[in-house]
Amino acid sequence: MHDLASRIADSVRYQSGFTNVETDADHALSQGVGVCQDHAHLFIASARVLNVPARYVSGYILAGSGNQSHLASHAWAEAYIDDLGWVSFDPTNRQSATEDYIRMAIGFDYASAGPVRGMREGGGIEEMDVRVQIEQSQS
Repeated sequence: MHDLASRIADSVRYQSGFTNVETDADHALSQGVGVCQDHAHLFIASARVLNVPARYVSGYILAGSGNQSHLASHAWAEAYIDDLGWVSFDPTNRQSATEDYIRMAIGFDYASAGPVRGMREGGGIEEMDVRVQIEQSQS
């Protein structure tokens, strides 16, 4: 599974803003460029083809610790490995989750584990401003 995550990172270069939540991972793969959610979706789809259970994880990651700097939410995947249980794989950062990762939701894909979800009715202009501050505790 580590090799799979590395191959995905090699095949789909991380580029912020290239895709969005409406873009499917096929597009990112064919273009060779995507974001963390594309990496996670490609990992999950590939793992499932290999008959390895996999799931999507959304959350945050502490920037500045040698990871891709994420000012927004982050996504990675987990695969069920016999004798180990659920193991995290982050193709974007080419590692498993560390203590710098904050898991917010787990699901089948982005639609079931997205960091923000809701419905809105009516016209007008929609805008959302979110600020998240993550600090390492002193304990």
